[in-house]
Amino acid sequence: MKASHNKKKVCLLFFKKIVDLFKKFVGFFEKNTANTFLKSIDGDSLKVFLFTRGCRDINVFHLSDVIFDSSLIATLSQKSAATIGYYYGINYSDMFVKTKNVSFCLTEESSGKFSNQILSLARGNQINFSSKSALGQIKCHKMHPVEIITNEVILNQFQPIQACYIGMQLGMRASLKNEIKN
Repeated sequence: MKASHNKKKVCLLFFKKIVDLFKKFVGFFEKNTANTFLKSIDGDSLKVFLFTRGCRDINVFHLSDVIFDSSLIATLSQKSAATIGYYYGINYSDMFVKTKNVSFCLTEESSGKFSNQILSLARGNQINFSSKSALGQIKCHKMHPVEIITNEVILNQFQPIQACYIGMQLGMRASLKNEIKN
């Protein structure tokens, strides 16, 4: 009887290890949902070089083509999206003339994996956003785009399109400061 008890215990431990391994495997794909990453941006020609996971090719786009393609931005990592938004913000005045008044939606429904949501732009170029805890509690925050972008934990809780917007706000602010100095 003792041998069957030990056999059950070994089977149970083996099953637990399989379940833990499966959780790690699934968790890996939940954390790394971005398929496309920024390789580089040419500041002179405004060409964006994107690397797609699973491909050996690097795709080249014009910055304005990336900014106004929300389905492409949705595949980017938040850091890549914020960087692209920053470059667009720096070059906003030049690109606005070419693209006119084109906008994109910041409130696309997400699958629940993003807990931060932009609410509004406040004075002093701060961003009001809400965050939802694991328990479902909602808190409101006000932060400067620099604080958000430099805090990867906070940035990764935004949808990529919203991370792009945060980068854009930071770039437009930097561009404004440079114009005032000159």
